[in-house]
Amino acid sequence: MKKKLVKQTSQYFEKAYQSQPDLVVLSPGRINLIGEHIDYNDGFVMPAAINRYVCFAIKKTEQNTAKIISIDLNQTHEFDLSQPIKKHQKTWINYFAGVLHQMQELIPQGVQIVFSSNLPIGAGLSSSAAVTCGFAFALNELFQLHIPTLKLAQIAQKTEHDFVGVKCGIMDQYANLFGKKNHFLWLDCVDFSHQKIAIDMSKHQLLLIDSQVKHSLLASGYNDRRAAAEKGKAWLMAQYPEIKSFRDVTKKHLEILHKNVSKEVYDCCLFVVEEIQRVNYSVKAIHHYKNEQLGDYLYQTHQGLSELYQVSCVELDYLVKEAKKSKDVLGARMMGGGFGGCMLTLIEKDAVKEFTESILKNYFETFGVHAKAYQIKIADGTHVYQTNN
Repeated sequence: MKKKLVKQTSQYFEKAYQSQPDLVVLSPGRINLIGEHIDYNDGFVMPAAINRYVCFAIKKTEQNTAKIISIDLNQTHEFDLSQPIKKHQKTWINYFAGVLHQMQELIPQGVQIVFSSNLPIGAGLSSSAAVTCGFAFALNELFQLHIPTLKLAQIAQKTEHDFVGVKCGIMDQYANLFGKKNHFLWLDCVDFSHQKIAIDMSKHQLLLIDSQVKHSLLASGYNDRRAAAEKGKAWLMAQYPEIKSFRDVTKKHLEILHKNVSKEVYDCCLFVVEEIQRVNYSVKAIHHYKNEQLGDYLYQTHQGLSELYQVSCVELDYLVKEAKKSKDVLGARMMGGGFGGCMLTLIEKDAVKEFTESILKNYFETFGVHAKAYQIKIADGTHVYQTNN
């Protein structure tokens, strides 16, 4: 699958530009095992890069332009690098515009780019981070700019903030760039430190069920939930000097908060505090080879996302409910920004085929929609796949 994507992208580049690319870069999607919506709320998260990618073929050119061809969209855009880079009406172009805006003065000459993907769009697998991180990484490698990896993640994050309008945290970008094969990253979203956590998956499989309910974070209420959590934290910090972040919030603090803010604000804050605890409990479960306990935490997270943070939807709630009926499923939850996308499932390996066939059939009979299933592997982060110069 990876080789096919690289071949397709490289051949398209050669046909479009009549030359070979200097570099071919693979930029992965990501899953997040647990720790949802707390990367921007002082939390810990456990993401990992996966074996689905955006592929970039890129080459230096003497023209002072950046010409970008999207194979999947069958669209082309050209930036004039002698002029200030501004927002565009098309979202996909803004992912590139935001990166160029920040790196424009560092780039000594123009570039030619072709990109393509086998990463499902809108499924909560961070295709946007794969594009922004992959592009920033490719420019950094192509021109040997020596920008630190964390800075590349911040460039990609700032692109989403300023050019796309999504106030995302740093988790997606971090997982994309720091990911390591067969490991989750236990990421501290306050100081950006991380530990690599190896998980024993000899008997179990991570399975994604894509609901095929597509979403745009801009329209999904993502920013509203973030604002509610920040409002609650601001109230708590004003009342209690000892509170520096959500990590310092206790059950007693939450009880008092409940009496002084709206239900929406309280519910969002309650979810954040409980989810931070669940991530740390999950690390202990993995260290002690207790995948069954880990599965319970996944179910708890979904309940919180659905009932407290309110970013689930009927389709995802249905999928998780169906998963709970199977004795072979250890745990499941919605994953990603919300309002659609995927269910992440931790399941016995020998039960994957039967479970997948059953849940896809039941889902179609209930909603008239053909969901998709992906067995995923934990992969390395963004990297140079091939160099031709």
